[in-house]
Amino acid sequence: MKRHTQSNSRPPRQGIHKTAAWGLLGFGVLLMLDSSTTPMTGRPLWAQWLVLLVAILLVGFGIWFYAKVVMVRWAGRQPTELTAHGFLVSLLGGLGIGFGLLALSAFILIILGFYRVDGFRPFGVSQILTLGVLACASVFEELIMRGVALHALDRWLGWVPALTLTSLLFGFMHALNPGATLFSCLAIAIEAGLMLGSIMVSRHNLWICIGFHIGWNLTEALLGIPVSGQDIRGFMVMKVQGPTLLTGGSFGIEASLIPVILGLLVSAIFLLCRGRDTMIGSRT
Repeated sequence: MKRHTQSNSRPPRQGIHKTAAWGLLGFGVLLMLDSSTTPMTGRPLWAQWLVLLVAILLVGFGIWFYAKVVMVRWAGRQPTELTAHGFLVSLLGGLGIGFGLLALSAFILIILGFYRVDGFRPFGVSQILTLGVLACASVFEELIMRGVALHALDRWLGWVPALTLTSLLFGFMHALNPGATLFSCLAIAIEAGLMLGSIMVSRHNLWICIGFHIGWNLTEALLGIPVSGQDIRGFMVMKVQGPTLLTGGSFGIEASLIPVILGLLVSAIFLLCRGRDTMIGSRT
């Protein structure tokens, strides 16, 4: 007799359409969060605190909405990838991986002579608040891309097309950023979209992806490297010289060939270590 399990059943198309609609709404909020990071230092201090408070509240609401409405009510399953059990270990693990890979990429470029620490900046309250808003934007990106979009496309098309499409979408989401080029979009699609998607496919844990994204972005900012073309003006002053293919030019290290190669290697490791069950939402 055939056994029927809810985890392997496909949700109705209405659920997929609803998740896509929420994704577009969340994407609009994400754009607001991203646009608020750069001009933070030019605002009054009370306004900077207000922006951070609103960003934190939006993140809290976004996590609740994803778990209780998008997944439970619309997708018809429990959000096992975003449970409270063990979230801190997963979050810290992701932070460590993101920090380590970005720091390793910068270290390689420093050893090769393309990057050089040229001094340090005063690091005050405004910079800390900016990093806080940047972290909140990272959380929203993961909820939308590795959460809503990857899950919906996986249920509809399968995990391979879902991973491919969300990686490309994530890369070209940055096409309007300062200094963006075709190569920078493809680089982000590989080193971020593919790598984070591979973690999600392999580990089925959104907290790791969130931690990775925060660790990657904050390390960039603290090292004084533009974050996807946006100059956050972090703690260090980084002098860049050499071919754009390796340095990333004005867009920053994300448009460098070094993290692209590392991203491909890490993605391959996670995909090779995945279990037989590659359905993102199928683990209960």
